[in-house]
Amino acid sequence: WRDIDLGKNVWTVPVSKSGRSRLIILNSGVMDLLGELQQTTKRLGLPIEASDYIFINQKTKDRYYSFGAAFSKARCFAGLDDVRIHDLRHTYASVLINNGVSLYEVQTLLGHSSSNMTQRYAHLMPHKLHERTEIIAAVMNRQTIQAVKLPAA
Repeated sequence: WRDIDLGKNVWTVPVSKSGRSRLIILNSGVMDLLGELQQTTKRLGLPIEASDYIFINQKTKDRYYSFGAAFSKARCFAGLDDVRIHDLRHTYASVLINNGVSLYEVQTLLGHSSSNMTQRYAHLMPHKLHERTEIIAAVMNRQTIQAVKLPAA
């Protein structure tokens, strides 16, 4: 629990894949889930101090060493047998980009040190590209209308 800042909605990963620490910004849904998890943990009489793990096995009273079995079970329940854990990260980035979040913001959220890595996740939905071309049409249309309305000098 010491790595979660409930006041700032931030998870500090002490050592990431790159060997450095990194911050993960947590959304309100995750924060709600962590609050529920805290209450359930207390109700079950399991430890919840800063030095305790968030996910504790009820039977062994020890931390889980892998989430593979839980992920596999959730995947099967959802009927998504072919989804890999990395696919979720890919979807996260693509959904953000397709909803107008900048590449820099997605890069920061994913913890990438370069935008080149983030661009691998940036699959724009075709309709988004069409929407973007309409921005130019709208701007040019406004300029044409304004030019027509200007009085001759």
